[in-house]
Amino acid sequence: MKDNVIEFLKLYNDLDEYLRKYYRNDSLNYSAINRYINQIKENPNYDGEERSEKLDMIRLLRNNLVHDYDMNSANLITINPETIEFLKKEIEYFSNPLMAKDICVKKENIVFASLDQKISELASMMFLKGFTQLPVLNEDGSLFGAFSPNCIYRYLAKEKGEIHRDFCLNDIKQYLPLEEHVSEFYLYVSEQTSIDTIVDKFDSYYRRGKKLSMAFVTKGGTKEGELVGLIVANDLVKIRR
Repeated sequence: MKDNVIEFLKLYNDLDEYLRKYYRNDSLNYSAINRYINQIKENPNYDGEERSEKLDMIRLLRNNLVHDYDMNSANLITINPETIEFLKKEIEYFSNPLMAKDICVKKENIVFASLDQKISELASMMFLKGFTQLPVLNEDGSLFGAFSPNCIYRYLAKEKGEIHRDFCLNDIKQYLPLEEHVSEFYLYVSEQTSIDTIVDKFDSYYRRGKKLSMAFVTKGGTKEGELVGLIVANDLVKIRR
């Protein structure tokens, strides 16, 4: 066999081994590659269709090379460099998995709101920057909640009042805590939470017709933990697995 065919088969076997460990199934009758193909094909947060098609073609080629001994007896088959690099990238994901701390927007780069800021000024800034919501901090820097247009809608519906131009977030603060949001959902994850776990969380909400707005990355993954950063759906879409 040509060297690149030998490398191809070795990389395929390495990926298969990582996947068997990942899925915790060592059965010889179990196709870890097939499960992986179906997983990325069905998940809307991955570039699933293209990658699943590539992996399926790679799987078929590998099976033919291994089980059809006459197929490459004359060494006519060669593997292009793009296929080799593709397999290496897939293996890289499992050998060095990304964690929440690797992709989150760090706290120092997040645009926050404070309770003493005027709603009119925040609304103008959010409109200009294209923000749909902002995390809100207490005076001590801890997370108080999140501000979105839905907070205003709930205030108007519940209080039967008006939003004046000089209103601050403090005037509607009872609607800012994360647990008070009705149509927007949030979760806390630790710095070491795998990206797979976070993607699955976003996907589970999506499949139920709900919106997981933000994942807050905190020390220990709890509400009380120090805020490290945050993750939104767009951060996950940018990842090429």
